[in-house]
Amino acid sequence: MILFIGQIARGDREREAFQEVDYRAFFGSMTKWTAEIEDAARVPEFVERAFHVAMQGRMGPVALALPEDMLADETDASIGARFEPARVGFDPTVAARIEALLAKAERPLLILGGSGWDETSTAQIARFIERADLPTILSFRRKHLLNNDDPHYAGDLGLGPNPKLVARVREADLIITIGARLGENPTQGYTLFKRGETAKKHVHIYASAEEIGRVWPPLLGAVRACVRG
Repeated sequence: MILFIGQIARGDREREAFQEVDYRAFFGSMTKWTAEIEDAARVPEFVERAFHVAMQGRMGPVALALPEDMLADETDASIGARFEPARVGFDPTVAARIEALLAKAERPLLILGGSGWDETSTAQIARFIERADLPTILSFRRKHLLNNDDPHYAGDLGLGPNPKLVARVREADLIITIGARLGENPTQGYTLFKRGETAKKHVHIYASAEEIGRVWPPLLGAVRACVRG
């Protein structure tokens, strides 16, 4: 989400003008980035950055405030370039370690979630699930990532999940999480796992490195964007 918000004229700041808001303070804790465009010539720069910030890594909203007098300024600034997400490589040694862990595991599970999935990437993960014969659980509000009629579909973690599914997660000897952040809802108020156990059996693949190990220390972590496989 890119949010463009009207702002008072630049010359009226700090006068408590009608609808004057400090948007950096107002949205700062709710967005990935909040800024105010003061120079019309920099509009392409700010808009380009907004899309890069919003869609790279863990996707999230950006808010840009537009002073009303700036919108009337004339500029010869060129239109920004089309945004393309940066490609995130996957270390082959990580894939080899995951393969070795799967070969040893007796009760493995895959937890699938997150955003940025398209038809290609969901088809790829479905093929991986089939080849690995891997029971798969979908994270909170991500029931569309795998056909619920697929024989590998084991349920979804959200509000009020099946108690047998919760027990199955706790009894798993290997958990591979792809795309899901494992926040409050899928982890049942942060009670589903124990930190000492995740460090021995949890593989976490996520779009942003700063999320890996935030709450649950993993046995193995890797950064990989879900979009386009």
